[in-house]
Amino acid sequence: MRNHIWNRASFQINTMHRMTTATMVLTLLLCGQPLIAQTQTPSPDNPNPDETMLKPALMSATMRAIGFEIQMYEIRLKAAKNGPGDPANVPVFEAKIAALKDELAYTSQMAPSDFALPAKEVVNVTVTQPYTYGSMLEVDNMTRSGPFYHVTGITNDDFSLLQPGKKYTLTIYIVRPRDYVLPFAEDAYVYVQIGNQAAGAPQAGADQQFIPGNTVPGAPPAAQPSPSFGILSLSPRQPGQEILLALKLVSDSFTIRTASNGCTFKSSFRVEIRKTEGISSKLPHYTLTIYRIQPDECKMIVYDGVETTFDLAKDLGIEGPCTYSVTNWVYRSIGQIR
Repeated sequence: MRNHIWNRASFQINTMHRMTTATMVLTLLLCGQPLIAQTQTPSPDNPNPDETMLKPALMSATMRAIGFEIQMYEIRLKAAKNGPGDPANVPVFEAKIAALKDELAYTSQMAPSDFALPAKEVVNVTVTQPYTYGSMLEVDNMTRSGPFYHVTGITNDDFSLLQPGKKYTLTIYIVRPRDYVLPFAEDAYVYVQIGNQAAGAPQAGADQQFIPGNTVPGAPPAAQPSPSFGILSLSPRQPGQEILLALKLVSDSFTIRTASNGCTFKSSFRVEIRKTEGISSKLPHYTLTIYRIQPDECKMIVYDGVETTFDLAKDLGIEGPCTYSVTNWVYRSIGQIR
């Protein structure tokens, strides 16, 4: 009996210790603080000194990725408890958060020498805006199925190494998969490794190729061009024709559900209206296409997205008898948590 009580008490103490450790680490991560120095002096006994400096940086990026996942599931849990989520998912999300906190505590106490190097890739990126933790790499030739790479670490925690208006060939490490509303999309957190940098501007290195653009050193950045509405919006941060999570049409209004990082509003969208001949001269047809014109740069991950309703008369100026349709694509996902 004593052994049972002792074992139970030890388990509770260890659980509390892991949760406390995870909470402290999570607070530092989400405040953008580096957990492990990236400039450690390599050991003379290490046959690969580059790994000695790289592994701590990759560990920090991995822990920050876990922190983002915890934050995402806490938002899902709140929605499940208070609406509009499904209350049946409360125990699922609570268990997931507990497992992630255990994973975070375990990783934070791991020795860098025990950390296995993750998969490495080389990607071409065109940077159009300043990056920070959680930003999505603007990978060339990205499609609506990905790859979606979210940055959780970069060499020396210095995001100024990636300058808007420049093209880069970057080496990235895929530190952790990212749970997202689209289960078949290639979505992950990554660490960006950049070679030796001179003070000021990026330069070519072993793992990075700098491709000069049309900007002049010291000159103010050129104004960003208007978004091309011929392209699809593949994330809340990308302007273009919105791919919808859901669409509901009724006689005098329609409601869309879209992905959101926490700052997606009705003003984030523009509705293009095309009037054509309908089934009679007195009953025209309107074709509507919704475009995201304002990127959502917030850091929340809203699992179920947000709903926005447009009134045909009040918002779009469409009055009188007519028919209408919406041309945007709608995702169909299979196998998600209900």
